Amino acid sequence: MSIFDSRDQWDIGPDGHLVAAQMSMKLHPGSPSRVGLWTIDDTAGARPVGTIDLPDTLQQVTFVNAITLLTVDHSGRPQLWNISDPSHPIAGTALTTADFTTYPTGLGDFIISTAVTVDKDLATVQGGGKLQLWRVNGSSATEAGSLPAPDPADVAGLLNNHQAVVAAKDGFTWWDVTDPDHPVHVADTPLGGGNKGNVHGSGSVVAAVLGFPAVKNTLFLLKFPDSKSGTAVQLTDNAGGEVALSDDQHFLASDGSGANTVNLWDVRDPAHPRATAAVTTKPGVQGMAFNAGDTLMATWSAAGVQLWSLRDSSSPALIVSIPTSYSGTPITTFTPNSAWLAVDTSSSIRFIDTNPNALATRLCSYTGKAMTPQQWAHATQGLPYQPVCNA
Repeated sequence: MSIFDSRDQWDIGPDGHLVAAQMSMKLHPGSPSRVGLWTIDDTAGARPVGTIDLPDTLQQVTFVNAITLLTVDHSGRPQLWNISDPSHPIAGTALTTADFTTYPTGLGDFIISTAVTVDKDLATVQGGGKLQLWRVNGSSATEAGSLPAPDPADVAGLLNNHQAVVAAKDGFTWWDVTDPDHPVHVADTPLGGGNKGNVHGSGSVVAAVLGFPAVKNTLFLLKFPDSKSGTAVQLTDNAGGEVALSDDQHFLASDGSGANTVNLWDVRDPAHPRATAAVTTKPGVQGMAFNAGDTLMATWSAAGVQLWSLRDSSSPALIVSIPTSYSGTPITTFTPNSAWLAVDTSSSIRFIDTNPNALATRLCSYTGKAMTPQQWAHATQGLPYQPVCNA
């Protein structure tokens, strides 16, 4: 679950070989949009294989599994798609309309959450004062039970396919949805401003930066409660606005209020989290991500992407800094097998090898001869030059 999800408009399939992404970023609400599907591999790179046309601007695209895709357009309409043949996507069930959670700005409302979450065979749609549960079977879905989310400012969704949470102004409400037809209220965790922050969930663990978008914010760690009363552990009152949890709930990363540091915690015991390290990053950190094995961490800002080794989590080592070639902030994630770093540069998604030595070997196999510094810079998008290959 993520209140703020920078990757809403693109996603990578669970096998790491299919990418879905909006094909044009110059769209306005109300205008039709197109989602492109690409296969990716080590030798052929990215190859377009199919498209999906939507009646309104894309707000979210998510892989449910390797052959099922979920899209949400600006009208709040969630749609399942059968992509077993990605060259011919077939529309499946359209779920109930979602009510986006928004934040008012001087230039209009900013969408905080698309109010749609999915995990394996369960999906949720927030709207009309409730969180509606849906059983998902491939590209088909049937309506199940619901749970209350009465305040339009509440942010609700799945932590996993048997637990859900509602983040409200006075705290967090936890639900067991193992039986989607009969959700069971488990506990409440009082915490003021629970719906006014950046909240990320992984498994049964939630990290919440509250007070956002202040300069200094308070970072809390919560775990799905075992009893009627949940607790929140405060990690720091000097957090920035970004937070990330590893998929296995071993590590948590958060930027500092100065926006040029990332702090790392070991959260395997959520009741007793342990600070392990702090690294100095490029200024203006905008996000962090972990690979599947917790051996790598990526951080990014307008200055580019930095890749860190976590083999010694008490002393993360910088592997490489990769500048970007456009004016904007790259959004980054790892492919499921950790072999590639996917970097969204607004107009394209670049795939960068997470092993510079492997990248050098691959480039040599392509060229069969030595590369000039200029050729290396063009091919690697910022990795330090290595005089590789035999002339």
